[in-house]
Amino acid sequence: MTKIKNLLNEYYVNRSIKGKDTFKELAESQVSQEDFDLLLEELVDLKDGVLLSRVFYLGFLLNLFNDSHKVILCEFIKAAWHKKHEDIALLLQFDIKHSCVESVSVAMHLELDYMLDKGDAFIRKCAYVLGDLGTEESIAKLKELSTSENELIKKYCSYQLERLGLM
Repeated sequence: MTKIKNLLNEYYVNRSIKGKDTFKELAESQVSQEDFDLLLEELVDLKDGVLLSRVFYLGFLLNLFNDSHKVILCEFIKAAWHKKHEDIALLLQFDIKHSCVESVSVAMHLELDYMLDKGDAFIRKCAYVLGDLGTEESIAKLKELSTSENELIKKYCSYQLERLGLM
């Protein structure tokens, strides 16, 4: 993990690695899937939002995210100590096929000060996660959330039910 942290510091802090392509070449030769996985697990306890952002950049750049990350991503989406909620929702919607219904539902109710749109885009992405899962559990959760007192949650969950032909 220290190897990855050092590489990220050289790129982001020291600026000694010039350019995305150079960084990608170095990262491909120095970062293993196992090291990446271990660092994600370590971040659960570290709760370092800046490092998480950098690790996500690395994960997207090298295409390191996979189904083995589903549980940890479900933990991250519920946490308020970082600013990667929308990226996590996209991973859960498109790349990670896993029943994360309860985690996504909890996350939709987070009041995240950093979101300038009062969470509109994030809540919409979460509703899409539930809609795209299309399981009995996710559809039941959409139905429940479509009666929410939160107008954004209600709006986007209702839309998903309409999109699925269930309303």
